[in-house]
Amino acid sequence: KSKDDRKYPVQMPEELKKMDYILIGNFQEVFDFHNDVFTEELRSGIKCARKIRDLLQKRKYDMKNRYGKFCNNWKKSEFILTSFNSYFKKMEQHSELNMGLMDDLIKPIQMLNRYHLFFGDLVNICDGLGETENMQLYSECLNLSKEISQNANDVMATGRIQNFPESDNIERQGVLTHRGNVCCRIPRKSSFFDLLNFKAKKNQTRDIQAHIFLFKKSLVVCYYKKHAKEFGLADEYRFWTMFWVNKMQIDVGEENDFILSDSESRLNINIVTDTLEEKNNWVKIIRKEIKTFDKKVLKMMLPTPSTDQESFDQETPTPSSISDSLYV
Repeated sequence: KSKDDRKYPVQMPEELKKMDYILIGNFQEVFDFHNDVFTEELRSGIKCARKIRDLLQKRKYDMKNRYGKFCNNWKKSEFILTSFNSYFKKMEQHSELNMGLMDDLIKPIQMLNRYHLFFGDLVNICDGLGETENMQLYSECLNLSKEISQNANDVMATGRIQNFPESDNIERQGVLTHRGNVCCRIPRKSSFFDLLNFKAKKNQTRDIQAHIFLFKKSLVVCYYKKHAKEFGLADEYRFWTMFWVNKMQIDVGEENDFILSDSESRLNINIVTDTLEEKNNWVKIIRKEIKTFDKKVLKMMLPTPSTDQESFDQETPTPSSISDSLYV
């Protein structure tokens, strides 16, 4: 009514009328999926752990796709809500809403993140009752629900990175392989951009809260600020620096730290994890990505087998064409 009814008490700004569809995104699609499909199927199997497990396996990709779209659009929705804050405040007051529109729009993601809490409780209950089979089935449900919600949280977090260089475009960095909270150890009274060949003693350093995103194409380091909102949905990520996988090197440091460096520049950074297990996991994943990249480069460099030399010359890729083909 605010958009179309000229007599409505609170009139929608003309600029907003052109982008209201962006604000909503695929909210209706997510709502209809749960209302007409998922909830009905869940009710029909609510008393059978196996049926719920099968349902999650069946709908996993549907949910990842729908929620992924929703989360990918969230940054745009948040921008519109902030830009037209005064209008939305008037609408909330006029409609006597108990909850702000921004809180209302984020509800689908909050609910998605509660599924694994529910299945976690069922696992513990079944364990306490000695129901081994149900415990195993609900454990599978727990892992599936975590996978679905983690996918949504990853898309949401990636979209919240501030000040990412426009020339590099976050959407062109490839698939997100891994991410997590760490600390970056830097010299005291020094900025990050002074880090050249950095290997300093602990008493000469300080740790800065950070979050790193490992994509197929690059590793992005962000300043990190945790927010009180549950599931980390409002945590802040501000671009710090990045390393290209094809130029990145990793050295295992002491205790819980490791060093990332760029093979072409003198830039390196000391990453510190909370535990040795986290460090070993990061080192393993990063080395795997570097190795995978190197193998792909080698494969692209190898000539295509051919008995005809002319065909051989034509089919062998030139170095300049290789980098454009690595992420296809």
